[in-house]
Amino acid sequence: MRGNRFTESLNPNEKNISILLILMLALWYDLFLPQNTYMGRLFQPESSPLYMESPLYTLLLGWLQPWGIINDIAALLLFIATGGLLIRFNGTFAYIKVRTILPAVFFCTLGSIFFCHTLTPGIFLSVLLIGGLYSSFFYVETFNPIHAFNAGLFISIATLLSPTYILLIIPYFIFFHSTSALNLRSFLASLFGFIIPALYATLYYVVIGETATLTEFFSKSFSTLSIQYKFNDLETAYLLFLGCTTAWAIGHFILDNTHDNIKSRKQNTHINSLFLWILALMIIGFPDSQNLLYPLTLLWSMILGRFFSINSSRIAYIVFFLFLAISLLTFILA
Repeated sequence: MRGNRFTESLNPNEKNISILLILMLALWYDLFLPQNTYMGRLFQPESSPLYMESPLYTLLLGWLQPWGIINDIAALLLFIATGGLLIRFNGTFAYIKVRTILPAVFFCTLGSIFFCHTLTPGIFLSVLLIGGLYSSFFYVETFNPIHAFNAGLFISIATLLSPTYILLIIPYFIFFHSTSALNLRSFLASLFGFIIPALYATLYYVVIGETATLTEFFSKSFSTLSIQYKFNDLETAYLLFLGCTTAWAIGHFILDNTHDNIKSRKQNTHINSLFLWILALMIIGFPDSQNLLYPLTLLWSMILGRFFSINSSRIAYIVFFLFLAISLLTFILA
């Protein structure tokens, strides 16, 4: 009963959304300081560049002053927009049976700890991932090939920001197949959507005479597995806590899904599969895999938000507030 009252208190009304917005601004306070080192909180590699260059990100940096105030503001706005899309996502597809801002709360908390507070390729990937989820969920509901086209488009644009992202096309097609939505028309529509941004990027580099640069972007992304991370004791404990909580959540979804309809079950499986797939890519250690931390955090927030919304047990209630306390401690001390 206590958990139900708690969930109902986090419905997406104006008051809760305003508080969440203020919280996002407060956690990104370092943007308003005179000096900002832009250091990530937890996932900085021991070696290799902070973020590998990519075709589309290199073009964006040509328009924006590198590491300037415009980048900082753009990153914050994208961060806020992603949180808003998360709230809207549940309202559109009822991925969680109750109306709640919990996924956005988790995204605000985890994103503030994990992300560099400036413009990076990864911050765009979060928006593109949720765009791909919107398109894929719309497609399996309507079977309109335009949504399959849009899903391919989002994946292709994300690939131009982080080449490793192309591997996410596999769980997307598995999702389409599991919902009996994969046919020749949807395959061609998604393929066409994927080809268009790639074609424009290729033509651009051909026109400026730097096709070798485009090839180098992708070859570097898959040629070596070199990313290694180092955490202190507090960070390690925090990640272990998150890992155990996430395993509990996914296990709960698998073992206790009798109250879900078939559509909700398949949507949940798709999000869990994407999360585990991206996590595996990061563990493998592709050179640009640090960019994947951003969409991973988005999916992480959706999983935890759904779990704590449907689990009204006392232990879940305690673990949630323990998460908030440990997150605050990690944010301050990490």
